[in-house]
Amino acid sequence: MRPAQNRKPATYRCPLCGNHLPALSEHALHSWDVHVAFDHAAVLAPYLVPFLTEHVSRMAGWTARPAGRTGQVRIETTEPEQHLLLVLGDSVSLGPDADAASDAGTTLRLPTEALVRMAAGRLGPAHTPDTVAIEGDLTLDDLRAIFPGY
Repeated sequence: MRPAQNRKPATYRCPLCGNHLPALSEHALHSWDVHVAFDHAAVLAPYLVPFLTEHVSRMAGWTARPAGRTGQVRIETTEPEQHLLLVLGDSVSLGPDADAASDAGTTLRLPTEALVRMAAGRLGPAHTPDTVAIEGDLTLDDLRAIFPGY
C-alpha cells in the first residue's frame, strides 16, 4: 500500500490574511458550525479547547475590529482557568494579565471555550452560555461587534 501523497498539512495558508493557520482550529470551529445548526447549546469539542487556547491571542489580534473603541477588558476564564487582558486601541492585543489587579474598565467572565468562539465571531446571543458575565464600560454586544467573525 502506498502512503497518501496529498495529505492535508498541519497548517494551511489562509486566503484572507496569507498567514499559516492551524488546521485544528478551523476543524473545531467549522465542526461547531455544523453541530450548532442542530443543537443551539453546542460547544466546541472539550478535548480541543486546551489546544485552541494556545492560538486565541493570535486569532483575536487578527479578527478584532475595534472601530474606535479603546480601553482594557480583563478576561477571567474557566476550564481551564486563565486571566487575560484585552487591550483595545488602533489595534487589539490579547495576552496574559500579569497584574491581576489591572485597571481594566470592563471585566468579562466566561468559559475558555466561549472565549475561543467569541474571538472567532461565534458568540451570538443564542449561543452564549448562561455563565457569561460582564461588568463595566463595555457590554457583551460591544465585544460581539469587536469580534464580528471572519
